[in-house]
Amino acid sequence: MVVEQFPQHRLVDLGVLTAAVAGRDPDSRLVGVGGGDRRNHLSLSEIIQQSLTFPRFPLSRPDFKNQATGPRTPPASWPKCAAASSGTACSRTRSSPWP
Repeated sequence: MVVEQFPQHRLVDLGVLTAAVAGRDPDSRLVGVGGGDRRNHLSLSEIIQQSLTFPRFPLSRPDFKNQATGPRTPPASWPKCAAASSGTACSRTRSSPWP
């Protein structure tokens, strides 16, 4: 499994990028993965693999949490922004029809 670690304040940048890309499709949506605490112990590929045989991880609302928008110190002075902490943006391109 390949895992890339990155600072938590970069989730805000990812949210801005995702919103910009998804904004091109008026039917885009942000979905989360249900399943309670079990989903926090599995990778995305494991969730998808298990969902093929056991419907334990339904689509649900994404999780949001307040994230710092920069690496400045002290943490209490960081500007905050609500960022999706788990979820997937679903949108389409010109070459892929919406199912």
